[in-house]
Amino acid sequence: MTSDEDGIGFASELRAARTRSGLSQRAVARKIGCSPSSVVRLEAGKHRLLESTIRRYAAALGLRAELRLVQVEEVPCPTT
Repeated sequence: MTSDEDGIGFASELRAARTRSGLSQRAVARKIGCSPSSVVRLEAGKHRLLESTIRRYAAALGLRAELRLVQVEEVPCPTT
């Protein structure tokens, strides 16, 4: 996942989950083995979100990361 619009939305989910957990960015960084500035970038959608990073982040919060496909109301037709 990159820092496009979906990445920014997901990044806000990371931040919200961390806030609910009561952990600081510094504490999460320590738990996942990165710098606090990396956590800031992850939560701002300015860092490439790798599956392994997401899983470590979730585990640091006592959560499990899942990737799911969900139905959208209207599927756009591809232009040919």
